[in-house]
Amino acid sequence: MARAMIDGARDEDGVRWARCPVCGDSVKNPRKAHMMIDLKGSTYCFHCGHSSQLGLSELIDLALDERSLDEILESTITDRGAKEQRRFSLLQTFEDEEVPEADAFEMRDQHGRRVGWHVRYPGKRFKNEGDRGIGYVAPLLKSKPYEPLVIVEGPYDVIKQNYVSVFGAITAGTLAKFFRLQYVWLFPDPDQVDSELKRWRFAEKVIKPALDAMVFIQGVLLAPGDPDEVRDEQIEWLTVDEVLAAWVPAAAEDYSPIHRALAGA
Repeated sequence: MARAMIDGARDEDGVRWARCPVCGDSVKNPRKAHMMIDLKGSTYCFHCGHSSQLGLSELIDLALDERSLDEILESTITDRGAKEQRRFSLLQTFEDEEVPEADAFEMRDQHGRRVGWHVRYPGKRFKNEGDRGIGYVAPLLKSKPYEPLVIVEGPYDVIKQNYVSVFGAITAGTLAKFFRLQYVWLFPDPDQVDSELKRWRFAEKVIKPALDAMVFIQGVLLAPGDPDEVRDEQIEWLTVDEVLAAWVPAAAEDYSPIHRALAGA
């Protein structure tokens, strides 16, 4: 397949080509395009290596000619300007040009590549653009038994260097996708574990499947408020053994010796 075509062209595989808004593409030829967009909405620029994922709404708009490809790429992929934060977070805050009062955060994969944006409006409203990712401070996602990651829900909960936001509730799927072979502590918001039933569900539906997926969960942090609202001395640290024994006693038997050996390595 050719790696550069005319802007807006489609090749024999149905792949559409566009100028990359990240690197600016060819300077000499304003119509030369290095960014491919396949039928599933995945994008990749052969000039700078940038990749992303268009959402369903963008694909529908494109099919119905509601928005041009340039408009979709501009609103979905390009950098926003850094802005003053409405609330503190160690994650860099960007501006959504359409809604200046909103905060936009990069969603990245575990290799440090941007895959989308998480946009938070005043109040509880938010939207995601592109593919689902996580938010963290370091260039790459890495951990050690003595330097674990702490998984939190929202971007404003990233108040320490090793905190990682999953931009929503902590789920087994997110843990398995991004944190396989990583050493992590889970720090859910209180409303995810504030009853006996919810704690059972969290252990059964989140912790156990994640352990099976080789996520090295060290334990769970509990606090009377969200991570950004509490002091260190208010946080209770429960090891994964303590959590399984107290929340789902039968689950402790499934915590295999192999996983114990690897997690404690």
